[in-house]
Amino acid sequence: MSEKPVQIDPSILLRGSCAPLVGALILTLATAAVFSGALGHDFVNYDDDVVVTDNPHIRDLTAANLRWMFTENRAGHYHPLTWLSLALDYRIWNGLDPFGFHLTNLLLHTATVIGFYFVVRRVLTLAGSNSLGLRSESVEPPDASTELAAVVAAAAFAVHPLRVESVAWVTERRDVLSGALLMPAVLLYLRAVSSPSPRARRLQLAASLLAYVLSLLSKAWGITLPAVLLVLNVYPLARLGRNAVPANIAERRRVILEVAMYTLPAVAFAIAAIAAQHSVGALQPLNESYSLGMRLQQSVFGLGFYLLKSLAPVSLVPFYGWPVDRAQMLPKTLISAAALIILGGVAWRARRRFPALAAAAIGYAILVSPVLGLTQSGPQLAADRYTYIPCMPWMISLAALVAHGLRRSSASGRRLILSVGLLGLLTLGALTSRQVGRWRDSLTLWSYHLSQRPDCPIGHVNYGSALFAEAEREKDLHSPRRISLIEEAMSHYHTASQLRPGYVLSVRGVGRCLRAIERYEEALTWFNEALALRDDDDETLFDIADTLAVLGRPEDALPHYRRIAALGGKHAYDAQYELGRILHLTGKPAEAVEAFRAALRLRDNDPTCHQALAESLLVLGQDDAAATELETAHRLSPSDLLIEARLAFVIATSDDAAVRDPGRAVRLAQSAFNRWRASEPEPSDLGVEFHEALAAAQAASGEPARAVDTLDRVIARAPTSKTPKWLTRLSEQRDRYQRQITPLP
Repeated sequence: MSEKPVQIDPSILLRGSCAPLVGALILTLATAAVFSGALGHDFVNYDDDVVVTDNPHIRDLTAANLRWMFTENRAGHYHPLTWLSLALDYRIWNGLDPFGFHLTNLLLHTATVIGFYFVVRRVLTLAGSNSLGLRSESVEPPDASTELAAVVAAAAFAVHPLRVESVAWVTERRDVLSGALLMPAVLLYLRAVSSPSPRARRLQLAASLLAYVLSLLSKAWGITLPAVLLVLNVYPLARLGRNAVPANIAERRRVILEVAMYTLPAVAFAIAAIAAQHSVGALQPLNESYSLGMRLQQSVFGLGFYLLKSLAPVSLVPFYGWPVDRAQMLPKTLISAAALIILGGVAWRARRRFPALAAAAIGYAILVSPVLGLTQSGPQLAADRYTYIPCMPWMISLAALVAHGLRRSSASGRRLILSVGLLGLLTLGALTSRQVGRWRDSLTLWSYHLSQRPDCPIGHVNYGSALFAEAEREKDLHSPRRISLIEEAMSHYHTASQLRPGYVLSVRGVGRCLRAIERYEEALTWFNEALALRDDDDETLFDIADTLAVLGRPEDALPHYRRIAALGGKHAYDAQYELGRILHLTGKPAEAVEAFRAALRLRDNDPTCHQALAESLLVLGQDDAAATELETAHRLSPSDLLIEARLAFVIATSDDAAVRDPGRAVRLAQSAFNRWRASEPEPSDLGVEFHEALAAAQAASGEPARAVDTLDRVIARAPTSKTPKWLTRLSEQRDRYQRQITPLP
């Protein structure tokens, strides 16, 4: 007698009180498996510099930096909690370790996925045992079909290729952080409105509102939530609309009050978001180059584009721009409009049998509306990251369909549904893993982008910038590889200029390539052309000033540095510092002091600037103030041996009794000297500064013979082919020590 084969029902894993934990664990493992490749990625040259790597405000949690996080709109967003999370990463990972930043993105995305899973469970439960909304009693707790459907929908959201941009790109921390906080806000609301306890309802609503505000402080994604709550109150909550109890006026008033509570912060943060975009010039004005008709085209196209990419997530790129010939947009817009009309008709006809579809369509349109172009931010036509929250209603309708199918099907039918679902998830996961790899670094990202969009000028500029950065890593400035990379980068900048005449970034890029291969006069021509295109561009002004300085024309560079400082952009500090440096070198120490102090008002935690200020103060004979600046520099950077040595020299040689401290000078100088020798067992340089400081400290403490011996060791190793300036200086000091005379400062 043959034994009957054992049939394993996978739903057994999602039954009972442990079902939510099992579901969350499955989703965590699936998300980690798909996105773990991003943990080995680098930062990319696509706003990661502005947001992270070149942003001094995330490098320390000072009161000034915290104030900046809550008041500034860098990168066109008001998201103080996102800045705070990046600053915490910097502290936790001891600097700019891309692994840590990517790990936080992955953890936050996982938190969003799990939160979304619980939201889906709640929505399906509220919809009733028939997830299509056909007049049935609620199921509490969720049955196995609901649990499975929620896991499938949340997994589809988690591992979809459209999520890659939000997770694998460090700059989009704002997406995953705001999503992780928005999910509990929605879940708590759904729990509150179905709670029989008035006290529990009030507490849950308060917690929901708090989570909502925190989400808005991470990114203004949730500004459309009040409208979405109205949809949820129609279906599945049935507190409004045809299926609501007609006589329950009090309940309807309660709904209006609840939505009003969420509307107030939504309006406030919507205004803040628009102001942030306007402050950085990202908000596109309504004019002939970007007309109302174009905005309407973009909106219709975007609605269809995101649906298409959700169904067929291929050829995803970091930047979707308008075609060079804008007339090409009309056919795409008409196709999108036709598809939307058909989908809208289907949803309308199925609104009673399948209200989840109609609710999803309306919810999707509401959530995606801020990024459809009517209030356009930036030059992009669309972006994968814009689907992070708006796609969720479709995933909920997918869960409703799966739950309905599981309940109505036979055992073999259920296995077929689960098999198809698993195959679909595996396919999405494979596509996503591949897409994650394309974000490995700047060269990989933009090389792939150009393989898909060879006519994209921004792609050519960013790839050129990546090639240029790779060339700059070469230590040999004349190596064939470096020159080859720079020439290739220049070719991409030229291509971008041809595709988009008058493109400042491409013109400036050519100039930088020419400067890198020491063709300075040609570089200036290109920089001046870029400045003619945009006369307030601080990047171009800085390039011109730096090139003039290299050409030995510092006086000509000064007006450019002054203008950059006056503009107050991201290069204002660097301009003030360079201004001070040139003034010091050209014999204007008093003006240099003012410039350095102005720089420190912009960024007071740069030890290099404090040291530079000290040098100008020393020339003016202000030893006390100079010593104070060097003490600050040493405190900010205790590992900087040159600062330590310079401080030792000043307190050893100063004529000011309040500054002079021979004993401490010896300790500092010996420490710097010893650490220099330890780091350079066979010194590649002579360590002039360390010998000089140690000798000065020894002489000041009454040991001129040791001072002479210290200087003799470095003087003996001086090059014989020429007489460097330091040799003359140290020889004079040696003679003074020999005569037991305090050296000149």
